[in-house]
Amino acid sequence: MSIIKALIIDDETPAIKTLSLMIHHYLPGISELKSTGDPHEGIFLLKSFQPHLLFIDIQMPLMSGFE
Repeated sequence: MSIIKALIIDDETPAIKTLSLMIHHYLPGISELKSTGDPHEGIFLLKSFQPHLLFIDIQMPLMSGFE
């Protein structure tokens, strides 16, 4: 069985919690899930964790999801 890793980057904690619950409930194939509310930490996690899937908020105060 292959491991699917996912990362959530969102500045709103309730959005992270809701998406995490939905992923655990509806996508049991995602075996590793990390999240952060800090886009700069998100960049670090992209490089170190190397997720297969990325869930990212586009409009954040410090940096947009496209940056």
